[in-house]
Amino acid sequence: MKQWIASLVLVVSLTQLPALAQTPTPGKPEFTVSPMRIATLKDTAYMYQTEQVTLATIGPIIDKHMNEMTSAMKDGAFSPTGPPIIVYHGASTDPEKQFTVDLGFPVADTATAGGDFQLGKVKGVMSATAVFTGPMSQIRQAYVRLFAQLIAAGHTPTDERRERYLYWEGADSTNNVVLIEIELQN
Repeated sequence: MKQWIASLVLVVSLTQLPALAQTPTPGKPEFTVSPMRIATLKDTAYMYQTEQVTLATIGPIIDKHMNEMTSAMKDGAFSPTGPPIIVYHGASTDPEKQFTVDLGFPVADTATAGGDFQLGKVKGVMSATAVFTGPMSQIRQAYVRLFAQLIAAGHTPTDERRERYLYWEGADSTNNVVLIEIELQN
């Protein structure tokens, strides 16, 4: 789990697209990014923990919280109804800028909060979405492509991003599947 958590440091609000555009390194595993789709996913009950982070501190913090949540699930504190969701509020490419990250899992609408966990909702809002498949070292490319598509289509993003980890084998796996959601202004 530690490897994929540390890899999430790469996931940021992309405000400097040209600076972040990279060419995949020869010999690195390939990745795919679906075409952009505008979607409004339904509200989802969400058991989560919130933390203030910077790009420099996010890796260990995500690792800590996901380990706590995994232990709590094993102990029966709550039962997820789907894969992990990470929500980024106000992230930027500035490594010193603080932002908020919510780390958690969808749960039944009847779930109750307890311990160090909050119960809330991941709101169903209009978002530009794309499915990324590949190693986490390449997820920046998915964001670059998705931002380019949404801007070309005349959409304006907010400062909230979400990632739903649909399938996971490890940070370097070409089989990982992540749904990326970039909230849009109406």
